[in-house]
Amino acid sequence: MWDGCDTCINLDTYREMKLLEIQNMNDLAKGIGETINKIHDIYKKHDGEPYPKPLIDCFNCGRPVGTYTCSWDYNKHVSFMCPHCKISFMT
Repeated sequence: MWDGCDTCINLDTYREMKLLEIQNMNDLAKGIGETINKIHDIYKKHDGEPYPKPLIDCFNCGRPVGTYTCSWDYNKHVSFMCPHCKISFMT
């Protein structure tokens, strides 16, 4: 008779883990979307590349970041990289 083991998880635990992953992905997507909007707002306010570039808070670690850019005059694509937590994205 099998009495369980420490390295096995039951189906309910697995479902809870998957739900947590989905919630984390939703938070990640929301954070990226908000960051893109912040960067677009900055470039819109300055009608292009701002100088000096204002710092924004990283959506992942919350620290101030100035390592972002936007191709404002072409297609408005955004690049972002946090030197603190190493999260990055490009649109």
